Amino acid sequence: MSDEIDSTLQEGIAALRENRLDEAEEKFLQLLELDPNSAAATCNLGMLELLRQSPQKAIPYLVRAVKSDDRLFHGYLNLGSAHFLLGELAQAEQNYTKAVQLEPRNIDAHLNLGVLYGQANQLEKARQAFERVLKLSGRSFQALFLLGSVYLESQDYYPALANILYALRLEPNHLESCIMLAEIYRRMGRYDAAEFELKALIEKAPQLITPYVRLGILYIETERHAEALPMLEKALEEGVDTPQVLELCGILYEEKGDLEKAEETYQQILLLDSENENAAEGLKRIERLPGLGASILGK
Repeated sequence: MSDEIDSTLQEGIAALRENRLDEAEEKFLQLLELDPNSAAATCNLGMLELLRQSPQKAIPYLVRAVKSDDRLFHGYLNLGSAHFLLGELAQAEQNYTKAVQLEPRNIDAHLNLGVLYGQANQLEKARQAFERVLKLSGRSFQALFLLGSVYLESQDYYPALANILYALRLEPNHLESCIMLAEIYRRMGRYDAAEFELKALIEKAPQLITPYVRLGILYIETERHAEALPMLEKALEEGVDTPQVLELCGILYEEKGDLEKAEETYQQILLLDSENENAAEGLKRIERLPGLGASILGK
């Protein structure tokens, strides 16, 4: 019997690794028939449901797994992930913490805890979790990137800069890190460096929209409004229609004296957000100043 149990388990694991999920499920269910208390079978069935993006179906299997074996690291880790995907952060934290207690040197458990704390806006706990990862593996790109994000959110710019620069040494073409580097420079007031990074990113990946928006904002902050408008218009052409970008364009159109485009832009904002006070006020300004441009950006 034990040979059959072992072979069935290995066949299921092999199918799971090759993403043959239906076959893997069949094997693990067979294993449960052979051994109803098999923590390996229920844990892997839970993992299988996570791969199917079905965390609600995963949870009963994973709960059963850790009841069968209360020291099953992957059972707690996957159970934490299932709760996290459902937005149940307290339960996710409880299970991730148990996983860390069982295997304190496991990087994935600390990373998952850090991501959870970041989502919960518990930035100090997130920082501590990612720092632990880097003590275990100093070249963890994911931990460096996420730690840089935490420092940026905490407005602690020099540690943010150090971590993102190191992350880019490991993965120079990681576009999100390039965007974050430019944002760090912008928030530090190092506009030349931010502009350089954004222009380089546009040249490297012209399909990205975010650099155009960020560059437009930078030009507004540095009172280079004539250069800002084409950047924001490019974002609009590519399908960005957030009220924030539209509002900036509307203001710039007003300043330019193009009241027709300004009015059209504010009306578009109100279609997206009928209670947008800034757009409503913009339309009122245009009504009060027919045919005239309004200089409202301090120019």
